[in-house]
Amino acid sequence: WQWVGVWGGFQGTVIGPHHFLAAQHVGGAVGDPFVFNGISYRSITFIDDACTDLRVVEIAGEFPTWAPLYRRNDEAGKAFVVFGRGCSRGAEVRVDNVLKGWQWGGAGTLRWGQNTVARVINLRTGGGDHLYARFKSTGGDNECHLASGDSSGPIFIDDGSGYKLAGIAHLV
Repeated sequence: WQWVGVWGGFQGTVIGPHHFLAAQHVGGAVGDPFVFNGISYRSITFIDDACTDLRVVEIAGEFPTWAPLYRRNDEAGKAFVVFGRGCSRGAEVRVDNVLKGWQWGGAGTLRWGQNTVARVINLRTGGGDHLYARFKSTGGDNECHLASGDSSGPIFIDDGSGYKLAGIAHLV
């Protein structure tokens, strides 16, 4: 949670003292607020990457902390943690009194979950590498998949020295 802020109805991830990262398609304009750790920062400019869905936004002021970047090319098979503002949990789903998951709930609540990168896919039309994960019944207690509204959510992988920003949820 320490590097995730609110950008409109979505999220952004602080990546430096004056910048956060978001998905282009979630929108946002110069002057819009980015709320991080309860403090509102005003956006003053942004740069959209022409080859991907990434947007780097500059703010007025200075962030006290930011996410380190995952710089390896070995994501396949790695566990990750993802944050999103899509559907929150609904009612529990139990089979033979064993918790198996939850029904769909309401939108807009910041949540987290875990999964594993099944493989890295290069989508020529979508701009660069994409982390691909499967949702399966054997995935563990916190297994998740992305829902509508989770776009721009950060994906973190632990490289052995701590969690690093490895990706941003795209087109969900």
